[in-house]
Amino acid sequence: MSEKPIVEEPAAPAAPKEVEIVDVAADGTKAVVPFTKSFTVTWKNPETGVVKVGTLTAARPSLGKLGSIAVLKAKLNGGEKVDHQTDFMHAMMADLHYILVDVPDWWKPDEFFTANPLREVWDHVGAWLNTFRQRRSS
Repeated sequence: MSEKPIVEEPAAPAAPKEVEIVDVAADGTKAVVPFTKSFTVTWKNPETGVVKVGTLTAARPSLGKLGSIAVLKAKLNGGEKVDHQTDFMHAMMADLHYILVDVPDWWKPDEFFTANPLREVWDHVGAWLNTFRQRRSS
């Protein structure tokens, strides 16, 4: 009985992502850490198939903006204790409302029927904001 050779099949191509984010190269060329960051978002709405593309610009929030973010989140929660998921969604919306200083016309998270683009952009901006944190020495 002869054994058949094992044939590796090529991996299936990865499914296209619903939300793609690409940094705009111009912001990375500055010698100092910039207090703004621009990036391009491509979002294919899974319900409609419509693809939306736009450049968003985030700015590092000042203490005043941080206070405004907290106030907006409280307003979105209606002054009530809400479930964890709603509280988190409102936190993302409040953060991005004040941190994104330039957005395309279609960027209206309160009109989205999915939180995916909101979460992807919030994660991307959060990773950038974490670069401003002081690292603790060991």
